[in-house]
Amino acid sequence: YISAKLLRHHGCSLPIQFWHYGPDEITDDMRALASPLGIEFVDALAVKKVHPTRKLKKWAIKPFSIIHCPFKEVLLIDADNFAAKDPEFIFEEKAYLETGVLIWSDIKVIRREQEIFDLLGIEFDNDESVGLREMESGQIVVDKERCWNGLQMAMFMNEYSDFFYRFLDGDKDTFML
Repeated sequence: YISAKLLRHHGCSLPIQFWHYGPDEITDDMRALASPLGIEFVDALAVKKVHPTRKLKKWAIKPFSIIHCPFKEVLLIDADNFAAKDPEFIFEEKAYLETGVLIWSDIKVIRREQEIFDLLGIEFDNDESVGLREMESGQIVVDKERCWNGLQMAMFMNEYSDFFYRFLDGDKDTFML
């Protein structure tokens, strides 16, 4: 709610969806509080009934919500991320227009010895002295049409998190990979 309230305060007119796990996670009071902000509540478990997935716990809701939301272009913002200004300009950023995706780095560095690159057959051509930073999945901007295959791969890795998370720190790098 606070994140959405800040977006509206900064003049953001983008449609906002709150994705959640089942009716127990959103109360009527929460709906009433958020209603003036024009927020649509989406029950991921109800969507899962129409679009089955192997696993939809914790972080897997991120790629699932991106894939199944009605928008072609998506700005995913975690509930613990807050906008300092209207983020609509991001969709006009050169890097986004060129690639169809914007991700931000996190603190931790990925080192070449991580098995995930070999497992996925990804060439890791990076300066070992610097390393490649993990990505932050608390905010992602993506053009679903241009990045559909990558989104499907991220969803697959999250559906099979019992295997892939042994090599990764949660969902974050499934988007990057």
